[in-house]
Amino acid sequence: MQHSKKKKLTCRSCGQNRLQSILSLGQMPVAEQYLNKDQLTEPEKKYPLSLCFCFDCFLVQLEEIIPPKMLYNENYVYFTSSSKTLSKHFEELAQGLVKLKNLDSASLVLEAGSNDGTMLKVFLESGNQVLGIDPAEKPARFAQKKGIPTICDFFTHKLAHRLSSQGNQADIFISNYILNIIADLNDFVAGIKVILKEKGTAVLEVPYFIDLIDTCAFDYIYHQNVSYFIFHSIDSLFRRHQLFINEVYDVSPYGGSLRIFVNHYENTGETVHKLIEKEKLREVNFLEVYKKLTNCVQEIKKTTVELLRDIKRQGKKIAVYGAGGGMTNTFLNYLGINKEIIDFAVDYNKLIQGHYMPGNGIGIFSPDKLIEEMPDYVLITVWNYWQEIVQQQAEYFKRGGKFIVPLPEPKIIEFN
Repeated sequence: MQHSKKKKLTCRSCGQNRLQSILSLGQMPVAEQYLNKDQLTEPEKKYPLSLCFCFDCFLVQLEEIIPPKMLYNENYVYFTSSSKTLSKHFEELAQGLVKLKNLDSASLVLEAGSNDGTMLKVFLESGNQVLGIDPAEKPARFAQKKGIPTICDFFTHKLAHRLSSQGNQADIFISNYILNIIADLNDFVAGIKVILKEKGTAVLEVPYFIDLIDTCAFDYIYHQNVSYFIFHSIDSLFRRHQLFINEVYDVSPYGGSLRIFVNHYENTGETVHKLIEKEKLREVNFLEVYKKLTNCVQEIKKTTVELLRDIKRQGKKIAVYGAGGGMTNTFLNYLGINKEIIDFAVDYNKLIQGHYMPGNGIGIFSPDKLIEEMPDYVLITVWNYWQEIVQQQAEYFKRGGKFIVPLPEPKIIEFN
């Protein structure tokens, strides 16, 4: 019997084929595909979750991807407004751009990946014209109900041409944590080239892979996140389309990110030069930098599982805070944490309450259950928001409840 050869992978940015595997997290269920009770006894589909590194443009990327329409459909229920920290972050960015760019009633702000319109609402209230684009039906409908014009679709080069031909060119193009989930990077950036006015500015935030390594934030690796950027890889992507990153800043959401300012012209600022030098010192062109992540991930798995099992041996109850999103999905399923260790999960998103988490079947409830049940510990899987969550759950905390923050290394937060 003749076996077909495995198709050689090519880089999703530069198209070259010099790719090297750097980390495998095994087979994973897809995040945000919540289960109902009847589905708990049915076999779940799982897909490989592995990273590789491009020797030519330094892009870190998933070796295999899931078609976007499987991920962003009627089952997608993530809402930006569910996080106060993230909402505040985007609101401050919007307010800053209004002042920085002197936006007025004639200015059009277009956001790709606008979700429930949290950020565009600020521009709308400032008197600017706005247009959101998002393929997820429920968040898009929510934005439309708030009076925010929203196209329920993927932002593509083709859509950009259609909008541009209708006179919709952007003074400000915004995309936050979207470029990393795009399968066809070049099509997306080509779309920015078309939709952006000659003197317009594109502002994008993307997770920074160097920060991911430094914090061992392996939970940010999930099927929705196709690409993982350093400055060199994202800079080469935009230059390929005659777009230039003129400013870059470190920002904090998602455990470490870059905010880039992009124009049709090149006028490179000091912030860019400093980051380029920083990456040279980190030797980001060497594979060994990325392979360090494997050892770190294995150590986190060992120490966290030992901690949780020790707590269960003492007869204690453990709940999870943050049942939604890819971070929790990757963290729990890679560590093999299931109903034997976790008693229940809570989340503020009412649309997922009453369902069960993929891969482990842990039930999801309202955060009110923390006071009702008073578990001894709450594992905060959305660890980058742990301070916000501890404040939200002040009553549970005062009553003696303890929090476990798993990354960058497991620690227990107790009320003093």
